[in-house]
Amino acid sequence: MRPLLHRSPGPIAAIAKAPQVQGEVIADGVHVHPEIMRLLIKMLGPQRTVVITDAMAAAGLEAGTKFEFAGQMAEVICGAAHLADGTLTGSVLTLEQGLRNVLEMTDVTLSEAVGMLTLNPARAAHVDARKGRLQPGYDADLLIFDTSLQLQATICQGQLAYATPAWRELLNED
Repeated sequence: MRPLLHRSPGPIAAIAKAPQVQGEVIADGVHVHPEIMRLLIKMLGPQRTVVITDAMAAAGLEAGTKFEFAGQMAEVICGAAHLADGTLTGSVLTLEQGLRNVLEMTDVTLSEAVGMLTLNPARAAHVDARKGRLQPGYDADLLIFDTSLQLQATICQGQLAYATPAWRELLNED
């Protein structure tokens, strides 16, 4: 994307100016510098910011892991996937790490960050009549975190999809 310049404002200024448009940000701290994430959220407000992962099949892999991407060898370096020549190929960001990053790298509250990862994407995808909120009539999709924001369980359409052993025991699941 073209940068925001004083004589050529480009798409960032156009997004900020159009109240009906939401802006997406890959919250890995690599694709978009934390200061720019902070600025984008300040310009759009948390209600118009959508946090995405842009994750590929390598999502969640550790630094130094090598894998094949589009017929080329890639490696996870500093939180993103890079080709051998250094070209950025994509994000390895998980949604749960995106939540932690937004909280660490910007000035939003937990409630605002959760909205940027749930309701705002549901609005952007035009499924906010059934997703993005915890309320009657909505799909029962939710993530359960502990106080340090480590994922403990995932429920999809009311069914347990993932749980740590401790949460599996709490939920009496085998």
